[in-house]
Amino acid sequence: MGQRSRFNLYLAVIAANVGAFSLGSLYNWSSPALIKLSAEDSFLPINIEQSSWIGSLIGVGSIFGPFIGGYLVDNIGRKASMIVSVLIGLVAWAIVYFSTSIWPIYISRVVGGLGGGIIFTTVPLYVAEVAEDDVRSALGSTLNFFFASGYLVEYIFGPLVSYWDLVLVSCVAPMFFFLLCPFIPESPYYYIMKNDVEGALKSLKTLRKGWQKKDIERELQVIKVSLISYY
Repeated sequence: MGQRSRFNLYLAVIAANVGAFSLGSLYNWSSPALIKLSAEDSFLPINIEQSSWIGSLIGVGSIFGPFIGGYLVDNIGRKASMIVSVLIGLVAWAIVYFSTSIWPIYISRVVGGLGGGIIFTTVPLYVAEVAEDDVRSALGSTLNFFFASGYLVEYIFGPLVSYWDLVLVSCVAPMFFFLLCPFIPESPYYYIMKNDVEGALKSLKTLRKGWQKKDIERELQVIKVSLISYY
């Protein structure tokens, strides 16, 4: 067997967290956008009350998103749940881009919060399940890093581009996520939950590049035992 490599593991974790990055941008979009909307030459002048709603409504969606995410991860899988969350984020961006009144923007914030709530449920679970024991804690911290980086992008580009261009810039991350999707194997835990042993083995062979067959089969047994004791 070849030398052990964590390249595929790290790539999968990074790809999953690009989804978190995209939602981080969506959460913080209101910070630079409200300045543009409050300007005298704004295409959609808003008052203080409206700006407050734009800034806070994403929290409403975030309340309910985790419940949806909890249902999705066990019924359609960890990977598919991440795809759903990023798609929801893109829907929110589309609503923002084509909005000509305040109410669609309100709706987009709630929708974006739903996507964020799902991603916060899905990515930590996925990373914990695919990570090797000795790097699980380190990889578990990547969610906050990528989410905060998404925040930072809005602060950087917000003052430099127009209202609509900021939306387009913010859509780069979710599109990049879909390009990386082929490098995100489904969690072996999910496969075992669905009694798909072959799928779990295939996932582990991808994530544990260079491992001997006996070591992969040993980890597969550990997963089976952990799920039996949990459920």
